[in-house]
Order: sequence, then C-alpha cells, then structure tokens
Amino acid sequence: MDDHNITQETIQEIVSEQELNYDMALDELMANKNSYIKNLNLFSSEIFSLKKIISINRRAGNTYAVLRDEVKVKSYTLVRSQNILIKHILLALDLPDRESFEEALNNYITQNQLEVQKISNVNYLDKLNIEANSKTLLQAKKNIREFYALKEINIDMVNNIYKLEKRMYRLNKYSRYHLIHVVIYINSLAIVQAVNPILELYGLSVIKIFFITFLFVLIYTFRKFVYVALE
Repeated sequence: MDDHNITQETIQEIVSEQELNYDMALDELMANKNSYIKNLNLFSSEIFSLKKIISINRRAGNTYAVLRDEVKVKSYTLVRSQNILIKHILLALDLPDRESFEEALNNYITQNQLEVQKISNVNYLDKLNIEANSKTLLQAKKNIREFYALKEINIDMVNNIYKLEKRMYRLNKYSRYHLIHVVIYINSLAIVQAVNPILELYGLSVIKIFFITFLFVLIYTFRKFVYVALE
C-alpha cells in the first residue's frame, strides 16, 4: 500500500484479506497451542553467529557489512520478541479468571513495546539514500527495509491481539476440553460466518447455540434415563 498508487477500494480489499489472515492465524495458533509453546523459536544461534561476524567485520573496518548484519540481528531480535509475547499470552490464557489474563496481556505487550524501543535507538532510513555500487550495501538496504516492515507488523500484531482478545479467550476454553478443532471447523463454514455477526449483537454465536442445545439434549436424555430407572 505504501509503494503503489492504489485506490481506496483496493486498500479496503487488502485490509479485509489481512483481517481474515489474522483470524486464520489465530485459529491455527490455538489449535496447536501446546506445540507452539514447546517449540518456540528464539533465533539464538542466528543472533550469536551474526554478532561474531559483526565483531570480525568491525575490526576489519567493513562498515557496510557491519550495518548489514547489525540490522539483521535487530530483525531477529524483534521476531523473537514477538514469539515470546505470543507464548506468554498463550500461557496467560490458563490463568484462573479473565481479569488476571487481561492484566498479564497488558504487561506482556508493554514488555514487547519496551524491547522494540530498545532496538529502535538508531535511525537507519538515511542509509537508504547512500549511493554506491556495493553488493554488501544493497543487502544492508534490503535488511533495513525488512526491519522497518517488521516494526510495522509488530504494531499491527499488537493491535490485532487486542482486537481478537475475546475470541482468543473463548477458543481457549474449548481447547481445554479438546474441542478446539470442532469449533474451528464450525466457525470456518460460510453460513456460520454469515450468521455469527448477527448473533454477536445479542451475545451469542453459532458455537454457543450448538453447545447449549447439546447440553440441553444431554441433560434431558439423562433425566429421562434416571426417571425410567427409578420408575
């Protein structure tokens, strides 16, 4: 959207697609919650290796190589901060009540924002205006653009975490009872996606109605069975 002269209608289509992708990403994340927590990628080896290379290039006076790898380290650090944020939020979902979860959510997002501020202490945008025939500089510019794109994504991700907070909390309840895959499948149906916005105005959803009906039938059947047995 930043690089092309496009219409408002096209922008809205892109935004709608982005929102759908965030919804799908949340479903996938919640369906594989434990796996994500256990297999968290912290990019430790990548960051360690790059810092070693930076030290070597700094001593050798390779300014562009230092710039290239320094920015790359910050990109890895930023993505690591995002991964840690998501892990902490997933763990916080199991706190005893909604208030505790919301408090933990705010604390973890604050930590993420402080980390972003810490690695944003240098302005690299002026480096994009340097003119030189150097492959190393071209790669450095590519890394700079990627770093600033990741910063924008981090802002967008935090906004969507707050936006999807209630949905995330609801999905976690189903996850506890191993019903998450059923819920995600039902929510993915076109008719459900069309009806849910209307039901949500009344504090309902297709899933809620489904489980309320299921529990009603279950209790009714159980009472019938008990009644017949006692009789």
